[in-house]
Amino acid sequence: AREFLIGVTNFFRDSHVWDKLESKIIPELVASKKDNDVLKVWCVGTSTGEEAYSMAMLIHEEVNRQDKKLRVKIFATDLAMNHLDIGSKGLYPESIVANVSPLRLRKFFVRRGDEYQVNDNLRKMVIFSQNNVLKDPPFNKMDIAVCRNLLIYLQHPAQRKVIGLLH
Repeated sequence: AREFLIGVTNFFRDSHVWDKLESKIIPELVASKKDNDVLKVWCVGTSTGEEAYSMAMLIHEEVNRQDKKLRVKIFATDLAMNHLDIGSKGLYPESIVANVSPLRLRKFFVRRGDEYQVNDNLRKMVIFSQNNVLKDPPFNKMDIAVCRNLLIYLQHPAQRKVIGLLH
């Protein structure tokens, strides 16, 4: 099982998708909210948290751009507890500089030797918990769910089931 659950991910994986989220989807989500609303995101199959923290960075930037006072809750779930432990610590190797811009590194991370630690503001937005999306009840009333880290590894019947559950 551990071999199957190997986490292969990075920050802003497949940048063209994140560009679309940043330019269209997240601005619309933030605009649809009133001050003091909660914006809820579910990152399914989060692995070690890079996808959840990438989403947190974009949402944080957009909330500031629109000068909104929102509470952001990003539920980062995975089946593998060891991956969730890594994500909840928010400590990543120096190699993230290949995928995270220098501006975002300064704004959202603290250098710790040869590693980068996600800052407290970003870490408070993300809640890590164990979940098997194919067996456990889905989280409800989410504004958006992302599961690209998971779907690419599932066969079509399981993909359809997950998409149905999320819908």
